[in-house]
Amino acid sequence: ISKQKKSGEEYWNFVKITPVKGEDGEIIKYISVNEDITKRKYKDETIKTLAFYDPLTMLANRRLLMEKIKGAMALVNRIGGQFAVFYIDIDEFKTINDTMGHKISDEILKVISDRLLSTVREVDTVSRLGGDEFAILFECIGLVSNLEVISQKILNIIREPINIDSKVFYVSCSIGGSTFPTDSDKIEQLLSYADMAMYHAKNKGKNNLQFFNESLNVDSARRMKI
Repeated sequence: ISKQKKSGEEYWNFVKITPVKGEDGEIIKYISVNEDITKRKYKDETIKTLAFYDPLTMLANRRLLMEKIKGAMALVNRIGGQFAVFYIDIDEFKTINDTMGHKISDEILKVISDRLLSTVREVDTVSRLGGDEFAILFECIGLVSNLEVISQKILNIIREPINIDSKVFYVSCSIGGSTFPTDSDKIEQLLSYADMAMYHAKNKGKNNLQFFNESLNVDSARRMKI
């Protein structure tokens, strides 16, 4: 249980209560043993954080995203509806990383992470897959046209100026989307389709959105990615 010291500092206390019986077998009293397990609790929380969250942005990592998608699939299969996955890649981010260094690049990624979070609902999941690639799980969506409105909001907010160390940076992103169960009822294929669509969005001129459709060709799209 969580308790508070006289100083106001919170700590975690483990309480073990053992009954003491008399000669007739009846319980006559209880012995309580208290143990401060704050360090152990923090260690467990740290392990959980490292396992499921990106250490730079504190967004969900790929592992947690997959768990969330499995849960979304189970919900749709039970009550119907659909959900969508967006893959988001920051345009020309390698140039910023090469010219400005990792410190500036990391700060830009943090700003982008906060902006992505500001565009979604509490039930949705924003994830950093690695580098400058992000993903968003939109649960319980209505019309696909609603996603188009959301994607435009994302495109607009990412393009807003980013101020770091008295410097102003401008970036854009490319977005690819796929929906369950319309595009696929399998996780890996669903993610592959979103990734494929994102590459086509880049090929269309970047700062763009592309939803998956059967005409997309993943091989040509990957060759054309910049």
